[in-house]
Amino acid sequence: MKIKLSLLFLLFIGCQIAMSATWTTISRGYWNSAQVWSGGIVPPYTSSDTFIIQHPVAFSDNIVLNAGAFIRIDSTGGLCAHKNITVNAGANVTKYGILEVDTLYIPGGDVSCNIPGKVVLWRYAIITNSGSFSSNCALNVGPWFECSRPFFEFMGIAENESEYTISIFPNPANDKLQIEMQSRFDIEIYDLKGGVINKFEACENKIAVDVSMLVRGIYFIKVTTVNGISLRKFLKD
Repeated sequence: MKIKLSLLFLLFIGCQIAMSATWTTISRGYWNSAQVWSGGIVPPYTSSDTFIIQHPVAFSDNIVLNAGAFIRIDSTGGLCAHKNITVNAGANVTKYGILEVDTLYIPGGDVSCNIPGKVVLWRYAIITNSGSFSSNCALNVGPWFECSRPFFEFMGIAENESEYTISIFPNPANDKLQIEMQSRFDIEIYDLKGGVINKFEACENKIAVDVSMLVRGIYFIKVTTVNGISLRKFLKD
């Protein structure tokens, strides 16, 4: 009887192992496109499988990684969506390329973000239980990424240098924040969760923004001109 139970147990474990699969991208595109994946089959969004992401891929549903799941985003790859990724206990995400999502839930899993690619979170990362998150790459918080750019070149809009010089002072600011450029511009102020605090249109090449009512903390300013978009952060003192 013990021998039979042992055999049944081994068969069960064998079936569990056999059920896991490895999914590898062979081209950039959408997750739901069979042409993106080797084997021509679209993988599930909730699984315990292994995913090797070698190309930029946009997805349209929340990804849930259960125990045993592993996602490796190579330096040539990326995952992008205004959706969430949940990394449960026993699951792992290792990123070298681009990762741009709304919220990253880590209730026990492990996420490691490495250079050269960046991470952009629209809202935040929530780490609970024994979950862990480490990063030695650029990490930005805010809604400044677009997943349907031509050729799926997911780069987001991080804090960057504009073609024109942008002056923001004083920083930290207490009452007034002065913003100056060499051309007319529009600005939007966001909090760390991506919420829009205020919008302004500068009729000239400078503007004084009243920040006295803001609570102390870090904020982002998106500056839009005819030449593009630049992102800056400032501290409300």
